[in-house]
Amino acid sequence: MEVLHLLLLQRVEQPETFRYHWHCEEVKLVNLCFADDLLLFYREDVHSVHLFKDALISFADWSGLEANVWKSQLIVSKSAMDMKSLLLNVLGFQEGTFPVRYFGLLLISSRLTAGDCKCLILKVDERLKSWGKLLSFVVRVQLLR
Repeated sequence: MEVLHLLLLQRVEQPETFRYHWHCEEVKLVNLCFADDLLLFYREDVHSVHLFKDALISFADWSGLEANVWKSQLIVSKSAMDMKSLLLNVLGFQEGTFPVRYFGLLLISSRLTAGDCKCLILKVDERLKSWGKLLSFVVRVQLLR
C-alpha cells in the first residue's frame, strides 16, 4: 500500500489543479490505509477523480491488486450532488452515504464522545470476559496483578 500512497502523491503534486479535501491540504492528506481498507480524500471535481483513477490503474498494473467495485463506495457531499453520477461513472464504485462506520465507530470530523465509542467498548469487554473462561485460575491471578 506504500506504493499506492506514493503513486497518489506523485499524481497530486504534478498538476496544480488537484483540490484537497477540506482541512487536508496543510498535511497533504490524500489517503489513509489500514489493512486492506483504503480511504481517499479529495474535493469533488472530475480532474481529481481522474487522478485517483489513474493511480489505482497504475497500482493494479504493478501489483495485480484492484479495488473491488462491489465493495467500494463513493460518498459525495451535498455540494457536489450535481456531479455525483459523473464521479460514480469515472470510478465505477457504488454510492455510499453518511454516517460511515469503521470498526463500529462513526467516522466524523469532530471529536468522538464516550457514547460514540460505547459499542466498541462493549465488544472489547465481551471479548475480555470470554477469555476468563479459557484461562486457568493461576493465569487469571497473574493478569490481575
